[in-house]
Amino acid sequence: MKNKYCRLNRKKKKDGEGGGDGGGGSKSRFGKKKQEPEPEPEPEPEEPVEEEEIMPPPLEEGQMYSYFHVGSMAKECLIKGYRLGVWELESTTKTKHDIVLASFGEGNPTLTPASGGIELYKEWPLFHAVCTWLTANAYLVDVGARADLFGGNAYATLKTTISPQEEESKFTARVKVGLDRSPGKIELIIPVYKEPLLMGYAVLAPTENSVLGYRAVYNFDEKQFAMHAFCLGYHNETTEVGLKYENFKTLRGSVFQRLGENLAFALKMTIMGAEENAQSNVAIGAQYEFSPGHLIKARLRDDTQFGIVYQARLAETVDVMYHAGCVLNDPINGEHKIGVAWSFKC
Repeated sequence: MKNKYCRLNRKKKKDGEGGGDGGGGSKSRFGKKKQEPEPEPEPEPEEPVEEEEIMPPPLEEGQMYSYFHVGSMAKECLIKGYRLGVWELESTTKTKHDIVLASFGEGNPTLTPASGGIELYKEWPLFHAVCTWLTANAYLVDVGARADLFGGNAYATLKTTISPQEEESKFTARVKVGLDRSPGKIELIIPVYKEPLLMGYAVLAPTENSVLGYRAVYNFDEKQFAMHAFCLGYHNETTEVGLKYENFKTLRGSVFQRLGENLAFALKMTIMGAEENAQSNVAIGAQYEFSPGHLIKARLRDDTQFGIVYQARLAETVDVMYHAGCVLNDPINGEHKIGVAWSFKC
């Protein structure tokens, strides 16, 4: 239901810009300035980049696996909760006219400044509409429809974004279409107005517990493909294995394994073609469920980042999540993280 708002990346300053003679070189005995070769500016070290993972919603009964559901149980164990900022708050309520009103906000990565938004959601038998206002001065409007088609479930959503600016407002639009029909699923995001990316995937389930898939992203501005990716997944009640081969060079894998009803372990790693500026290429973790809705998780990455997450359901309509982390190679002076998230539904 919720369209999670985006966090803008900070722009880096370029080195070597600017001009003028600073009077820096040395002079000859004739008083003329020597032409010394200017030292090449040192390249700015790239900041570690954390891989963006899409967390798919839980599958409904009869719904097919999507591309992003491959490895989803490992994502739940190793990613969910560890990216919390200092605080995160979400509340959801439904009016007597079945309109869902949601508000959400967070302080990330520090206590301030805060960001968030308000969302209205209304669903009819064949249609739905979502209106969202974000503190980043943006308005999102989605209008969608679904129907039974070709023996499966077909859906289409027009997704628009309006960003009022002092000089010039920005408007973008794209259409998301898909067909969910066993044993496969296909989904496309088609640019309509000032959207450069055409994205889509197709998955096929040759057996009840296995999935094959392909995903692509084409950039119309650059007139080239930005991504080719293939996936292979296997899952049953206790085990999940996922492989993704991206851009014909990077192979990623994940494993999730339950040991009994309460204990589980997970592993995510880049098997081949690891990027130099990647924040982490290996993560291993475990989780233990004390009782339904009460879970504790721990994770360790290859960059020595260690974290613990505690999830609890305080009531049928109240969920809470706590997170704490540190760098094990320097636990005293290194980076420390702490966060809390509350979710209310009424």
